[in-house]
Amino acid sequence: MAKKGNYDELAKKIIALVGGEANIANVTHCITRLRFNLKDESKADTEAIRSTPGVVGVTSANGQYQVIIGAEVTQVYEKVAAQLHNLEGGSAAPAKQEGSFVSRLIDTITGIFTPILPPLTAAGMLKAVLAILVAFKLVDSASSTYQVINFMADATFYFLPILLANSAAKKLGCNPYLAMMLGGILIHPNFVSMVTASKETGDAITVFGLPIYNATYSSSVIPILLGVLLMSKVEPLANKFAPKAVRFFTAPLITMLVVGIATLCVLGPIGYVISNILASAINGLGANDTLVPDGKGGFTVEDDYRIKYMNDHLVQVSEALHDGVDVMGYTAWGCIDLISCSTAEIKKRYGMIYVDLNSDGTGTLARWRKKSFDWYKEVIATNGESLKV
Repeated sequence: MAKKGNYDELAKKIIALVGGEANIANVTHCITRLRFNLKDESKADTEAIRSTPGVVGVTSANGQYQVIIGAEVTQVYEKVAAQLHNLEGGSAAPAKQEGSFVSRLIDTITGIFTPILPPLTAAGMLKAVLAILVAFKLVDSASSTYQVINFMADATFYFLPILLANSAAKKLGCNPYLAMMLGGILIHPNFVSMVTASKETGDAITVFGLPIYNATYSSSVIPILLGVLLMSKVEPLANKFAPKAVRFFTAPLITMLVVGIATLCVLGPIGYVISNILASAINGLGANDTLVPDGKGGFTVEDDYRIKYMNDHLVQVSEALHDGVDVMGYTAWGCIDLISCSTAEIKKRYGMIYVDLNSDGTGTLARWRKKSFDWYKEVIATNGESLKV
């Protein structure tokens, strides 16, 4: 573990051992790791980094060189970022990625979403705290306190396109401020008002005769990612062909006109449709469990679908054990219905114990065993012998 006063020294040493500042194309961090995109991974002295005090370990996967720090990774990252002058602001050319398409895709997605985990976590936890306050009748859902905390949490999701634009631009190698401007275009109040009016009157929204689809993009993900991807291709061309004497003015103008209109007219609608398809698929996960009388004066949930899923999964775990795989254990997620950390909702349920709680915080908090509870109890008691192969 790094000592508080040694964060600067540790950061300086890590930068030097990964090949120096010139070898670093990008760096982000997650909960425990510094995640580097190195231009030449062979220049990194992995063994020296592993033996450095304050470093827990080193691994490389999906195009990322990961230095494991532990709980103090945020403090170390801040010192690393402060010493990397070539990554400060503006646009930087992305590192040439190697490996399969899948590994490069995973690296890109990780690089875009990892930086926005703190605000997403904060928003989810604010929602969760608010639900608990309402459940224990400490805050009324009609009070101004509830409304203030609620919109504080909603801010992350409403302005999500702007947050994603910033991290996507840094990952894809274009100007993050122009990208955030594009995110602002998608959720601008005037545009939202125009869409609402268009839906009511039937009058189409157009720009230079090109139709704009009636969609709103707050809380959306794919539209802004498609827009920033296009920007990463258009901006270099604008900088290349704009006259040098007026490039400072004309390059951003060309970039935003082309990308802004293309996103509103083409990419945004495509992303909107894709998002709806994915949302429908994801919303099918989990289950809307319904309580039914258990014949003993209480209630239960007939969740045969959950039992089948867990049974089939554990059968595969058993086969893996027979094949010699070193399976250390299995944890069901979750044993009891949980509030979603990202949305603070409890509409979709995953546990084997039903909790009488609603997404708005109302409910008695009573617990009822689902059918899967007794099934899993038997699986444990028989060490898996009761599983149906």
